[in-house]
Amino acid sequence: MILKRANSSYYGGARATADLQSAVVRLGFKECRQLVIGLSVFNLFSRQEQSFGFNRLWYWLHSIACGWLAKQLAGKTHLPNQEDAFTAGLLHDIGKIVLDDFLNPTYQKVVRTAYTERIALYAAEEKILQRNHALVGSAVLRRWQFPTAVCRAVGEHHDAGEIFARQQLDLTGVVLVANQIAKALMVGAAGDFIVQDLPRWVWERCGLDELVSMQFLDEFYDELLQFCSFLQIQAAEVEHALDRRRGAGTAVVVDPQDAGTRLLGLFLANQGFAVERCSDPEQLGSLEQGPDLCLLRLTELEAFEAVINQMQQRGKTVPTVCIVPPDFPLDRWAEGPASVRCVPLPVDCFVLAAQIRELIPGGCSLPARPGADQAIAATEGREAETSRPDRRDAPKS
Repeated sequence: MILKRANSSYYGGARATADLQSAVVRLGFKECRQLVIGLSVFNLFSRQEQSFGFNRLWYWLHSIACGWLAKQLAGKTHLPNQEDAFTAGLLHDIGKIVLDDFLNPTYQKVVRTAYTERIALYAAEEKILQRNHALVGSAVLRRWQFPTAVCRAVGEHHDAGEIFARQQLDLTGVVLVANQIAKALMVGAAGDFIVQDLPRWVWERCGLDELVSMQFLDEFYDELLQFCSFLQIQAAEVEHALDRRRGAGTAVVVDPQDAGTRLLGLFLANQGFAVERCSDPEQLGSLEQGPDLCLLRLTELEAFEAVINQMQQRGKTVPTVCIVPPDFPLDRWAEGPASVRCVPLPVDCFVLAAQIRELIPGGCSLPARPGADQAIAATEGREAETSRPDRRDAPKS
């Protein structure tokens, strides 16, 4: 594993080596430690799925993605210990494995609850277990004598209120942001695809507008493939998960308040859309050549209805996905324009991708949500093999 990493394209131009000592010198002790931790923990737990909807391979893909992203963000925010950021990102969800291994079948109920009630997995854990995976993971890492900062980052990576209130990104904040970005990219999954809004200052502090580019995404996927190789995961096992769309069309993100749609803009960019942003919904009606997709974020029902009506009056049939508050009357638009879909907050990227594919067939690379159909069917008493929801049910998804 060490030799493969030392001879990888990341160190392009360096002469190939078959000597372990030279490879360690080339990588440095801290990066070698990252690789050893990753492989050791990966091999420590079973790769077999214990609970419906909690696929171990997808879990590790998500964890690797979060680790790599955390390290990049730590560099952008000038944190002193970027290697710790990788470790904390890689192990941020280790508590889920512990709960799945040792509290099954109770954890199966947790996963089913998260899917059927459309809530985050940690919220379902607290509802049923009165504790969540972050707390358990932090306890495990303390037992393993990991650095205090890493244990804290793992234990608090869902405490968004406190982190954002401080308006500064320490290791814990970096892991939280990396986790949300990894979910938006839909690379692997650790139990849900629900993403959380990131304040504008977070993007500015992390330089994310600069980071979110095709070059950045290319490097991200290349690193994931290499790390999967180090962990002895066969390429065929992850080929679909790391398959990227290109040239899906153009998308306009309309968000007058700039309230958290940057993460969804990243989601669209990763799906192959050329993304533009605008703050004034009135601009939609003046576009001579409409985009292939519009993502509309409005907080007031009246404003939402006005924009949709205006588009209809002007003969615009731009496929539109509206991100709406959780108390938004979705039933009111169940029989609305065929070109409009509603997705409530908090946004589930899997649901968002499904709605886009209904509007634009093939418009999103939608991964199979492992075990979700069986989990939902088992809970609701339906057959596991179900058809795509009809037009009336689609907004409620």
